[in-house]
This record gives sequence, structure tokens and C-alpha cells, in this order.
Amino acid sequence: RNALLIAPSTPRDFLWHPDQRPADFITDSQPIPAPMQQWLDQLPSQPNDWQQILSLAENLRAKGPNGGALQTTTLGSFQRITETGKGYCADYIQVINALAIGAEIPVREWGMSFDGFGGWGHAFSEFYSEHLNKWVFVDVFNGFYATATDSTTPLSVQEFNQLLINTPDQIKFQQLRKGRIRMPSREKALSYYQRGQHQFYLWWGANPLRFDNHVVVATAGLLSRSLEQLAAIAVAIHPSIKILSPQHNQILIDQMASIRRQLLMILAIELTLLSIGLVLWRRSKTKTILV
Repeated sequence: RNALLIAPSTPRDFLWHPDQRPADFITDSQPIPAPMQQWLDQLPSQPNDWQQILSLAENLRAKGPNGGALQTTTLGSFQRITETGKGYCADYIQVINALAIGAEIPVREWGMSFDGFGGWGHAFSEFYSEHLNKWVFVDVFNGFYATATDSTTPLSVQEFNQLLINTPDQIKFQQLRKGRIRMPSREKALSYYQRGQHQFYLWWGANPLRFDNHVVVATAGLLSRSLEQLAAIAVAIHPSIKILSPQHNQILIDQMASIRRQLLMILAIELTLLSIGLVLWRRSKTKTILV
């Protein structure tokens, strides 16, 4: 899948203000499901949007996270997470994306790869805070955000990544107040992120509801998760991937491009064989009718 999704990136792809969101960055434009909106409406009011972001993350993870991939709709994931705490990082990000959109908070989804962008890694969030006038990194699943050791201002994903690579001793992890503590020590959290520090990437869209509600994607999802994602790519509602540091990953990008070419070639061959098979089948049916 990822081989079909990696797109060229430039530094400006990661620096835009929500008011200048790129036209091809995919977003949701429809209301979130009623149970999710009701959950949002019941949260205590906050003095500013940064506190609102923390409240969203903390209350979502109040009964977990307990792990186990859900791989279901946004509403289904929301219900499982809030009722049982079940779910893995991608499930929590899927839900927090929709909740942030419902709360009118700009959100971006990031990933970190451990295997050369092949699919093994971690998902985390970045929200735009008008109060802080910046994007801020929050790991909803693991339950923390980060600051520099000499500051109380939360870091953006890029700021966090630069410190992670250059001066990791300057990173301070701030635990969220609710939910299971998955990274009980600074050393464990730091080591975990250092494994993928050169393989950060931004998903070029935050559209879980459009994904859920597209009839072609939903129909394919009844058959398999893989087919669902391929269908989303085919109808252009699956976000592409923008790699944060392409200069450090050119070999990996070239490898994924090679896989992409092979996949497209296999697809072309399969479509050609299918077309030939259909032609032969129609001819055989025609001969049968004439006889």
C-alpha cells in the first residue's frame, strides 16, 4: 500500500498555516456522527484551544489504551475505545482526527516507520493551536506531548524531530493526566522514537469520515481490509504520504518506487488477462447461442 502512496515532498509541505491549507490536502466536510458530537458536547469547557486539545486526548484515552487493532469505522472505533479502551495507535488517531474536526481544531496525522516505510511503525497527531500560534505534537496513544527542557511550550512534530536527531537530551516528555501510561520512563519513550527518527512522514489528509462513507470503499471493506484500502487509493480519497526528510531516505524512496512500478505492472498484466478472458468468454457464449 505505502509504495502506491509515497509522494514527493518539499519543506513547505510541513509549514503551512491552516488558513493556507494546500488544496490537495484531503479533509472531511460533513458532521461527525451524533454519538461523537454528544461526547464532545459533554466535555468541560476549556480556557483556550490548547487545553481543549489536551482534554480531547485525555478523555479519549481514559479507559486505555489497551492495544489490539480494531480496523473498523470511525464510529465503531470510537465506541470500542470509549467503552473498553481497546484499540491500537492508528485506531486512536482515526478517532481523534474526527473529534478534532468536530471541535473545529485543525489536525494532521503523522507516522513514523521502523521498516523503511513498509507499514510497521507508529501513528501520532499534530494539532494547530491558535492560542500558541503553532502546530503541536501529541502522542495520543502513548499519552504525552513534548517540550524542550528549558521551556513549557509544546513542540511541533518538526521541532520534536530535530531535537530527537540532534540534541535528544533537551527533550522533556509531558504525560497526559488520564489513561494508561504506556511509556513510564523518559528513556523508554526516547528510545522508542529514536528507532524511527529519520523516517517521519505526514499523511496528506485527515478524512476518516469521507473514507468510511464512500460507497466503493465501504463495499470493498466488506471483503477485506486490504481491498478497502486499494479501493480508497483508486478513488483518490486515501491520503498520500509526504516524507519529512527525503534527503535521508532516498534509497528507501527508490526501493518503494521500484515496488510501485512492479505493482502497477502486475496490475496491468492482470487487467489484460482479465480482458482477454472476458472476450473469450463472450465469444464462447455467442457460439453456443448460434448452435
